[in-house]
Amino acid sequence: MRKSSLAVSALTLALVTGLITAAGGMPSDQRSKGGHQPVVIAIGDSFASGEGGQFAGSIYNFGLGVEAGRMAADYGAHAYNDNVFYHDTFGNPISAGAEIVRCHRSDTAEINQVAAATHFRGINLACSGARTADVRNRSQHGQPPQIDQLRSIAINPAYDIQLIVVSIGGNDMGFEDILADCIELFTTGSINCGTNGSDARVRAGAAGARPLITATLNDISAVMRDSGYPDGSYSFVYQGPPNLFAGSKDRRTVKGPVWQNYKPQSPGVPMSNGTVDWTRSMAQREVNRVMREAAAAADNPRIQFLDLTRAFSGHELSHTATTLIRCDPANISTSAATCRKSPAPAAATGEWVVPLDSDFVLGSLLETARMAQTYHPNRFGQVAIGTCVAEAMSESWETVYCQGRASKSPQSNTISAK
Repeated sequence: MRKSSLAVSALTLALVTGLITAAGGMPSDQRSKGGHQPVVIAIGDSFASGEGGQFAGSIYNFGLGVEAGRMAADYGAHAYNDNVFYHDTFGNPISAGAEIVRCHRSDTAEINQVAAATHFRGINLACSGARTADVRNRSQHGQPPQIDQLRSIAINPAYDIQLIVVSIGGNDMGFEDILADCIELFTTGSINCGTNGSDARVRAGAAGARPLITATLNDISAVMRDSGYPDGSYSFVYQGPPNLFAGSKDRRTVKGPVWQNYKPQSPGVPMSNGTVDWTRSMAQREVNRVMREAAAAADNPRIQFLDLTRAFSGHELSHTATTLIRCDPANISTSAATCRKSPAPAAATGEWVVPLDSDFVLGSLLETARMAQTYHPNRFGQVAIGTCVAEAMSESWETVYCQGRASKSPQSNTISAK
């Protein structure tokens, strides 16, 4: 990573400077006593960039061919394609035509929650779809590698980095493809994931990603040291994955026209009970374990691992503790206009994950932006994670556990050392 050309670094620094100028400079009330503006930075993939931030809970429109969440819970019918929810590295609204749009940095990304809680400035370098190479040494969507962007900020005397939070490795493991295959197995047959070789795929993907994750964390630490930030002079958080689906014992099952060609199952989660239990007992657990070990193997002993396993407890997709909001399920001819009158989900009783499009086959072909948000934290989920990250900054625990609770708001999430 230190072999990046001076030209790229200079270009990145110029871009950063230009963005600051365009934003009108740095307000004096945001500067620390030394004249340096405290900043918190997100690095990594879609879970850090804010993919899914379009939706605040889920509203299920059965039988209308309109996907879950596209009604009152929707903060923009074309989020990530307009200048309201799409932002550049420094949070400034940007044009829909820009390459940077594809990073899907939402206004409610977890780093923005941390910034609001600490009154520091949030800088979101994370980009949807990123792999470890996109952080370390590969350009993505016309932007320099994320680590080069970090270097430009770290050497800039105008900034004082207080936190770096990283989410990376899931795409290197190929977990998204495995999950897609699990859905296909359910809709075309009766096979549960975990009985068809998927265990071996998860273990192989995780094992292959582990050294890449460690190397990425080492590279970030090296950039910070070279820029005058010794280990421990800032908070360094590396986060694992949350459970996204309710287990079979807590799962809501709905019969209706949306999945009429398939078996009755939970809305937005076309998977068998065996498969959702497998995602919790094997897949998420294995990925979480390997990510924790990758962080422990890094050469920076001050990296905290944020365990998000229970971050969405009681708010996972189809959990019976959440309130199901549906658009007149008894009348599938209900107009979309009528459905928009449905009450908006409440954070305390809503789902914190974006469900699958009701018509996922059509959606996968014609609405890739919507499909990309599937099974990512929604606005509520991003607030929940950000709450735990902000609290972790004041602790020195090697592992921080984030805990969500049914019928509680995402701001009520707490952390513990075990």
